[in-house]
Parts: sequence; structure tokens; C-alpha cells
Amino acid sequence: MKNFVTNFIIVSIAIILAGCKPIEKEPLYRPTAPPEKIRIKPKAEKAVFWKVKSYGGKESLNDIPGMDESARTFKVKGDKAFSENKTDSAAQYYKEAFDRGWEDAWLVFRIGWCLMEKNPSKAEWFYQVSINLFKEKNKGKKDKKGRDLELWDAYFNRANCLIMLGKFEDELYYDEELSKDYRITEYKVKTRPGAITKLNELLAKNKTFLFAYYNRAYCYYYLGQYKEAESDLKTFLKRGGKDTAYGKHAEYLLNICKEELKPSKKNYAEYIQ
Repeated sequence: MKNFVTNFIIVSIAIILAGCKPIEKEPLYRPTAPPEKIRIKPKAEKAVFWKVKSYGGKESLNDIPGMDESARTFKVKGDKAFSENKTDSAAQYYKEAFDRGWEDAWLVFRIGWCLMEKNPSKAEWFYQVSINLFKEKNKGKKDKKGRDLELWDAYFNRANCLIMLGKFEDELYYDEELSKDYRITEYKVKTRPGAITKLNELLAKNKTFLFAYYNRAYCYYYLGQYKEAESDLKTFLKRGGKDTAYGKHAEYLLNICKEELKPSKKNYAEYIQ
């Protein structure tokens, strides 16, 4: 009898404690499909962003004959800060050197690289300047494939700045201009190029720039243009992208694109519209 009472008390306490367990709240967002089928939200870090340190010596900054000594001092300080990964300080020193006449394409490229994370809009401008400087210095020169010698990495990162800003497509905007008689303001519609246009420009000049296909596919994918994304991803994987750090993610995106392009998906999309 004593054992029965003891067991009854233990069971009763267990039931009470179980009933006091806090009720779990419903999640604010419940997936409507298995996780592997949910379209991932592209993030900037999923695109490829070139790092100047990986160029294997191409980034060496040469002295400019007759350069002002103060410019050289700031350039040396910038090199030191850059080697220590102090990008804010490096950018400031390099800008000081640039303002004092150190107009070197790779130095300006480094300014863009240092600013890219915190200020991609300003970085884009410096990449464009580096492209112009490189063209001016190497005018008439050709590479081994007979193409004009260009700073391809600057073209690439110029587009990457726009990706970081979420500017994948061209944008139309009104530009205010004074009319010829200077009395009436005219509004002209102009186009501000997006990342896809910039990558198109790069690939039109250099079809072998592998990661440009990946990043353009990333833009197309984000915009829901799965057919174009699929084409670029296939090109990227076929030309050696499969063996890079982005190979797995490219295959993952490619599978999603194929899924989205299935007739059943297309018909459903037309139906809900």
C-alpha cells in the first residue's frame, strides 16, 4: 500500500510538471516548402569580389619619375597600411598621394578596393579612374591574344560595386539641364548603367574572364531572369568554374534555375498573374 501511494504521488507530480511546460510560440514565418526548394536570397558575399592581393605581383606600384617627395611619402605609408590590412588608413594615404600627382592606375585601383566594403559608390568612381589611367598609359599596346591592354580587374570590380549597391539593372533618371537660352530648365531622360551592363562591357572585350559569367548569373538570378542565369552558370561551370570555391554554389543556383524553368512552374506563374 505504501509503495502504491508513493508511486501515485510521483506520477501526479510528473503530470503536473508536464502541464506547466511553457507553450512554444508559433514562428513568425513558416516555410511553405521544404528548405532545399526555397529560393535563397542572394547576398553580396555570394558574388565574387576580387582582392588585389591575389594578383601575384601584377599590383606592384611603380615609382613615377619626377614625383613630388610628399606624394612618395604618402604612397609608402599607404603600402604599409595596405600590407597590414588597414584599409581605411591605406585609402586615405593613397588618396593623398594621388592628389599630389601620383597618378598610377594600380594605386587608384587599390583606393577602390579599400573603399569597396564601406563605400561602394565612391569605390566605383576610383575603379573607373584606374581604367582610364591604365588605358592612357598603355594606349596602342596589345596583350598576347591581340586585345587592347586593359585593366580587366577594375572593370570587374566596378560592376561588383553596383552589385553591392543592389543596382543590377540600368536605371532611368531625369537630368536637369539649362536650355540654350538659359531661361528654361530642360529635363532629359538618361540611363545610369547597372551591374549587368558593366559586366556585358567586360565580357564583350574579354570573353575569358570566368567570374564575370558567375556574377552576371547572380544578377540575373536575383532579378528572376532564370533562363539568362542558367546560360551564364553553365558557361561558368563548363569553363572551369566547377573547380573553384564558387563551383558548389553555382551548381546549386543552376538546379534552382532549372526547377523554376519547368513548364509546370511557368504555367502556374502565368495562372496567378
